[in-house]
Amino acid sequence: MQASNLHAAIGSRRSIAWRFAPAACASLLLAASAGSQEGRVSVVFDCPPDDCHVAPVTSSGGFVGQVANGGSTAPYFVTCGASGIGREAEADSRGGVSVLFSEDNGFSCPEGGQVEIKGLASGGWYWLVDYGRASAAPLVAKDTIGNFSVKPWDPGSLDIDMVPVEHGHATLVYDAVGGSLGLLPHILPQPKAPPPPPCGPVRDEDDEWVQNSTDCVLGDGGTAIALRYHNVYVRPRARAVTLRRPGSGELTVVLSLWGNGSGHISTATPVNPSFGHYVPEATALQASSWSMEVVGRPSGVAAATLSGRTLTIAADDRFCDPTATPVVNVPVTLEIAAAASPAAIPVAPPIEVDDDSVAATRQILIACAPATANRGAELAAEPPERRTRRR
Repeated sequence: MQASNLHAAIGSRRSIAWRFAPAACASLLLAASAGSQEGRVSVVFDCPPDDCHVAPVTSSGGFVGQVANGGSTAPYFVTCGASGIGREAEADSRGGVSVLFSEDNGFSCPEGGQVEIKGLASGGWYWLVDYGRASAAPLVAKDTIGNFSVKPWDPGSLDIDMVPVEHGHATLVYDAVGGSLGLLPHILPQPKAPPPPPCGPVRDEDDEWVQNSTDCVLGDGGTAIALRYHNVYVRPRARAVTLRRPGSGELTVVLSLWGNGSGHISTATPVNPSFGHYVPEATALQASSWSMEVVGRPSGVAAATLSGRTLTIAADDRFCDPTATPVVNVPVTLEIAAAASPAAIPVAPPIEVDDDSVAATRQILIACAPATANRGAELAAEPPERRTRRR
């Protein structure tokens, strides 16, 4: 079974010279000017690659799509051999357009042609009819025609006929046994480009901190609270952290406010590249006040007190069940909140606060001291990954 009538050319030309039949000329809605050669006209259909879709046209088929950006029409232009015809598809109440190509409306092209459609949103598709069957495939975005493409492998079976669309980007697949018809696009999806890095400090070639404020993204203004006790640093993350109360004496924890890592830049004078970023030798953000709420405190136990940004956790056996083996913790939850004045924070975007002027909160669980003193070295912050500024 032959399929020579399926060969269609998908191109990316914006200016095409054709010899038109009288009927086709009468249907053109686009400006035409006389060419230098007798009997030829030059038709220009402006379909910019970033706003244009293309598809093959055969003896029957069409396309379906939605007009982008709330538009009301989608201009399209069909080329068929030495003829061309242009129209505008009117959108329905939902912004959708559908166009049928057939002999009845003059858009049939048995020898194979192409259509260019301007102003459609992504998600449009087209269909072709042959072998008494219809097959559909996504519309090809014109600006992807130069992308990497792979032709599907032909198994060489007598029961499967694979007909590539000539100079196009799809292959027609006909299953003679099942009677099905399919279209396999050649252009492969492109992997998404990696997102730009967050704005903030990076190391330059001299291993100095500099501020990256180009080719980066600003964050949401969010912050997080870091903790330091003894020589242990707990990174400024939102999740809860467990602190062991000491076997004797008090445990002092110092709190600090930092950016949440989504990206901000210093607006201080002079600029402090690492301002508010949790990197070595950086300066924390400013919090106008600190507050604390204690939940689940054992009866008669003060548990912890907060003065400024210094948290003091008492040593008290009543944190634990002394009769249990092994020891059972009686967790005490501290909700630490830091309020910040956006005007006092020299970074952009400004520090975000909620309706109660709270910039960040962090939950701390106080647990019994372990049998062997262990200050939780696993909580120590890992050195931050270095990023080198792009030149």
